[in-house]
Amino acid sequence: MTRQGGKRASRMYEDVMTFFDTLGFLVRTGRMDDSVFGETWSYDFVAYFTACKPIMDEERASDTESPKVWQNVYDLTDRYHDHPLLRDRAALKDYFEHEKNLPER
Repeated sequence: MTRQGGKRASRMYEDVMTFFDTLGFLVRTGRMDDSVFGETWSYDFVAYFTACKPIMDEERASDTESPKVWQNVYDLTDRYHDHPLLRDRAALKDYFEHEKNLPER
């Protein structure tokens, strides 16, 4: 991946995880009902969390000033830890193949 491609991937990772971090905050504080999140975004969340977890773990380990970075995302994971997509790599790959083919807006 080129340097520019790496920056684009990094930006996309941050955008997606910031979105889920915000949703996690809303669920944790009761501003969004857990069932609304579950019915609307849980499948996408589990897929993106699974794909991004190694990056997030590394980021959390290296950030000594804010070791709880992405904490709302990890809190959501506690709710969906037994989601089948977490155990099925083929389904995860299929999910991202489908995502890749979606039209950009």
